[in-house]
Amino acid sequence: MANQEQLNLLKNDIAAWNRWRESNPSIRPDLREADLQAADLSGADLFGAKLQRARLQGAILFQANLHWADLQGADLQRADLRSANVQRAKFQEADLRDVKLAGADLFLANLRWARLHRADLSGADLQKTDLQGADLHGADLRRATFRETNFQDAQLQRVNLQGADLHDADLFGVQLHWARLQDANLQAADLASAKLQEADLERANLAGATLAGAKLQKARLRRADLQEADLHGADLSGADLSESNLSRANLREANLHETNLREATLREADLRYAHLIQAVLEKADLAGCAVYGISAWDVRLDGATQDDLVISRPGDPVIRADRLEVSQFIYLLLNYSGLDAVIDEMTSKVVLVMGHFIADRKAVLEIIREELGQRGYLTLSLAFGTTWSRDFTRTVEALVRLSRFIIVDITESRGVHPAVGAIAPFFDAVPTRVLLQGTGADEDVTGETMSRLAPVAIHRYTGLADLRASFDASIVAPAEAMREERSSSRGRRQRRI
Repeated sequence: MANQEQLNLLKNDIAAWNRWRESNPSIRPDLREADLQAADLSGADLFGAKLQRARLQGAILFQANLHWADLQGADLQRADLRSANVQRAKFQEADLRDVKLAGADLFLANLRWARLHRADLSGADLQKTDLQGADLHGADLRRATFRETNFQDAQLQRVNLQGADLHDADLFGVQLHWARLQDANLQAADLASAKLQEADLERANLAGATLAGAKLQKARLRRADLQEADLHGADLSGADLSESNLSRANLREANLHETNLREATLREADLRYAHLIQAVLEKADLAGCAVYGISAWDVRLDGATQDDLVISRPGDPVIRADRLEVSQFIYLLLNYSGLDAVIDEMTSKVVLVMGHFIADRKAVLEIIREELGQRGYLTLSLAFGTTWSRDFTRTVEALVRLSRFIIVDITESRGVHPAVGAIAPFFDAVPTRVLLQGTGADEDVTGETMSRLAPVAIHRYTGLADLRASFDASIVAPAEAMREERSSSRGRRQRRI
């Protein structure tokens, strides 16, 4: 319990209280569990005071001296501690919700497990402060200094850390969802395993920071400085890293799915085993990146610098390539002896099979695949779609160019017209066999489609048994004969030239 005489003096006359403190420096005031709600204690000398479990809700402690004070378990809700000296003070498990600590000096203060919801700590000095387990949800930490501060297990959701100095801060595994960290200094900070989903880190300084395993999905890191940052295994899917500096950063095994890296600098970054599926790298600088083992599908690379990409494994002779799209292919060529056989098979044995193979029509595709496989062909099947985009047309054209010959089943008419339109220009170059089940005319196939098919013969079959029985004579043999004839014709033309 509080010393009543000391408590009365403090409440009645701050000037007299301060004179008493000056005259009795060895006495440590005992104000434990004191009721000081809404008290005006501005400028009070509370150095080393015992204030455990004190009730200080709404108290005014503006420019008060709380150096070494013990406020463990105290209730300071809505208290005003602006510009107060709180160095080395103990606030373990104190209630500091909505407290005003703007500009306060909290150097080496202990705030373990304190409740700081919506607290105003803007411009405060929290260097080497212990905030382990503290709940700072929604706190205002703009321009505050947190160098070498311990944030382990702290709750920092929706905090405002704009322009804050967090150099070398310990933020391992902290919750920073939706936090605002624009222009913050996080140089050399430990953010390993931190939760930063949808956080705003625009223009933040993260040079040399540790972000290994951090969750940064949909975070904003535009123009951030991430030079030499450790992002090993970090999840940056959907994040905005446009115009950021990732030079020499460790992005090994990072998830960059649909990440925006437009105009980013990634010179000499380690991208080994990274996932770059549908990433945007337009006008990015990838010179000197290590790219062994990456997954790079549908990556947008228009205008990107791709010089000297290291495609070899660590410890192997260094091999460099100048295009991300082909780096994996080149590595395969150099390291897999069986690849030449695969390439030969792809270019000489591929048969493209097209059709709308749904329900009972799947049996037709299975027979075609089985019969082709028995004859040493490699089947690529492409189903007709209900819609036919320009991208899908390009896919058809690419597959046609790979094919030895084409088989098109038009029995199920949906999607036939655009499919035939896509392959018709190749009828002269690639042998094509058209299949139609039944003996009569197919009323669902339009006249325009049939006219486009005029250059090729249509093989009609009555059912699955007939298709299998006639496969050699009516499909494979005519296709191979056409291929041989066209090959011979090209040879004769070349000799005449």
